[in-house]
Amino acid sequence: MFSQASNRQLMAEGFGDTPLGIYLGVDLALHSVNFKLDKRWLRRLQCGEITEEYVRQAAATQINVIAETTIVMKAVKPAGRLS
Repeated sequence: MFSQASNRQLMAEGFGDTPLGIYLGVDLALHSVNFKLDKRWLRRLQCGEITEEYVRQAAATQINVIAETTIVMKAVKPAGRLS
């Protein structure tokens, strides 16, 4: 959404996604995404009651599986620009 490289690629491929990075003059690159499981799901995973694949499927289809999501993005600046 805020990655100008991704915005340009999607535009070139004909996708209708809104190129907010280009519209707003913002360029952010996704650095990492981490999920913290709800304690009940974590306990079940740790004791071997469920698998990681089961947790991934549950997270995609149920609520209260993921307790916290941390997304780290980095600003992409043109060469030579410090601020």
